Amino acid sequence: MCKKHQINSENWDADRSATTDRLLVPTFVFGTYVQSGVLHESFGIPFRDEYVQDVSSASLIAREAQKKMTYPYRLIQPGGISVETPSPCPEYVVISYTWGRWKHRSRDFDTPVEGGYWQIPANSLFSRQDLDLAIQKIANGDHAWVDVFCIPQLDSDPLHGQEIGKQSEIFRSAARAAVWLCSGGDDVLAEICSWVPEEPTMMDPVTIPFPSRYQFERGTASLVEFRRRANLIASLTKVVPWTTSLWTLQEAALRLDAIFYDKNGDTVRHSVSGNAITVDHLAKTLRYVNQALLNMRGPKWEGGAWMSEDDHLSILQPPEKLSVTEADVHLWLEAIDAVTTINLHNLNTMNASELLLTSTHRTCKRPHDRVYGIMGAIGVNIPVDYTMDPAKLMERFIIELHNTLPAEIQSFYRTGPICPRDRSWLADEGSVSLGLIRQGDIPPSRPFHRISPTGCLIVRELFIISDTGLDDLTARFLNQTVSAGFDAFALSELSNGTIKAKQMLSVIVVLPWGAIGNLVVYGSS
Repeated sequence: MCKKHQINSENWDADRSATTDRLLVPTFVFGTYVQSGVLHESFGIPFRDEYVQDVSSASLIAREAQKKMTYPYRLIQPGGISVETPSPCPEYVVISYTWGRWKHRSRDFDTPVEGGYWQIPANSLFSRQDLDLAIQKIANGDHAWVDVFCIPQLDSDPLHGQEIGKQSEIFRSAARAAVWLCSGGDDVLAEICSWVPEEPTMMDPVTIPFPSRYQFERGTASLVEFRRRANLIASLTKVVPWTTSLWTLQEAALRLDAIFYDKNGDTVRHSVSGNAITVDHLAKTLRYVNQALLNMRGPKWEGGAWMSEDDHLSILQPPEKLSVTEADVHLWLEAIDAVTTINLHNLNTMNASELLLTSTHRTCKRPHDRVYGIMGAIGVNIPVDYTMDPAKLMERFIIELHNTLPAEIQSFYRTGPICPRDRSWLADEGSVSLGLIRQGDIPPSRPFHRISPTGCLIVRELFIISDTGLDDLTARFLNQTVSAGFDAFALSELSNGTIKAKQMLSVIVVLPWGAIGNLVVYGSS
């Protein structure tokens, strides 16, 4: 088992002083209270009296909202001057945009910050005049927060690390949030978002139309609009690079209500309703786009058995007379890649594991930002230190995630007989996510210690649950009334067939250490 799941115990003796004879096991249940005493003797593990998980708010923002409000150290006054935030803090608008990839190597073109003691790095994407005008129009007389005006652009400055560590609080505390499309591309974004009505509809809106069998048989099938719209989706990551930045992923997760503005600072509007387009509406649109693209695989794709084979055609196996070319298939795959890279279509329901995995698709200029650019959205912060080795920094972050949010960071499973050789205990593209799982209380112990040079997750303490104990745990949960379960087959396998898949209740038990291999017990209603 240790070999399969890469759990290394060779260094446990050195940490035996930290080992206890009883390891508390947080059990996360959706929709009910668990009332229980001490479990079977082979566990030797007490349950806490009450565990409850409310999944009505799936966003990670809900977890962050429980923390005390923290304000930025500096703001931009309506006149464009950067000042220390007055008390009480005035209402301000926070502005999300991307610029790091286009930063000039030379500092010759940097411009001063009025009221500050640093300079704003020049870039090739927009001018200082563009930036000043956009801030003025977006703020519209209010205070504003923009990173280059409010965070000293000096790694050695203590305020630099302090303010980067406060990103989640800064965005959450703002009265308004904005996305400045400094690259342009607002016309493409507006058309795509206008495919989907703002109000709920009885039927799914048509985003990327692909001919149906009915149209094909009547000679009305056409690929013209499919090609045009698929090309727009495929181009979105290029014409709107805000959708590919790692920092903007965090900012989008923190402020779904952020309004898009074009390069001139004017509001980007829905072509039908005329209302401002928000990050939330973009995420909603991409959910429909993603589903439309997946449906083009045809009626026999895994998970799509509900589709009528009589009505739907497959882009991979089309009728000969439909004239689907290799270029069409390539365009379809490019559109899928674009949606996957942006990955905002699942933003409302992502947990820590999914956000971390999504961040690997995003772009950042500095390797340290692989951690600093996402930790605020996840809600697990570590000190900002750009002198630290980036690989060590990421390992430190992953260990902190496991000790703080073990239920979420281990909320996945693998199918098939072969596991990755390296870090199979961490979710990757080959794993299946259980994205509804949310961490309740932070565990009282910190069993995760470090990552070995060979990629093993080393723990300070380990408790092996016997087959008898696992069966007893299963039996006790059979008496509970719970909801929101997942894979019934998993619990059937883990209980050696004692519990049949068809007899399963809905329950989730997460044992928060990778030492017994990402062990998750699930049920389905």
